[in-house]
Amino acid sequence: MIARLKKITRQLRHSKPGRRFVDHYHQNKHENTHAWKRWLVIMLGIIMAIAGLIFSLPPGMPGFLLWAPGLALIASQVKVVAVMLDKLECAVRNLYHEMVKRFSGRRD
Repeated sequence: MIARLKKITRQLRHSKPGRRFVDHYHQNKHENTHAWKRWLVIMLGIIMAIAGLIFSLPPGMPGFLLWAPGLALIASQVKVVAVMLDKLECAVRNLYHEMVKRFSGRRD
């Protein structure tokens, strides 16, 4: 399972922003897997995402390390989640760039 998480991380890192999760979904769609394995991956992703959110509640806990890979696992099996995560990524990137411009004093 750790090898699969490393593979997912590598695929996501090298994909184009705004298309990462849909590309990841399509790459995994072509793998010949059984239905029970697909549901196992989805359930593992849900458990990781929930655990990450719970671990994010106390200050200083790195819950992001669990919920981000958990969402990526879910997105590898569910296209709707993949599309939503790509849209979220674009929105967060735009917000980040806007904040950088605002606080750096540039007015492009």
